[in-house]
Amino acid sequence: MYVTLNPDVFVQSLISLQTPSFTVGEVENISLPTLVVAGSHDPMRPACERFHKYVSGSVYEVLRSAGYLFNIDQADAFNQALFTFLDA
Repeated sequence: MYVTLNPDVFVQSLISLQTPSFTVGEVENISLPTLVVAGSHDPMRPACERFHKYVSGSVYEVLRSAGYLFNIDQADAFNQALFTFLDA
């Protein structure tokens, strides 16, 4: 999968992960139903936990034995979490 990635686009995505897109105040104002998902081995999990903390009423799911690509690592668990959230 990584072989097909455009190197410039991949580098830009890494830069964007390090550049805050939202302020805490903006995130705290999110009033839509929000699902936050992370893999148990995802290096972004701490950021996901903080995001969940600031979005009132958000649902936070950690998928076991999954990394950054949790929707691929644990596709069934991801789909279940998503469908459960959407059905709520």
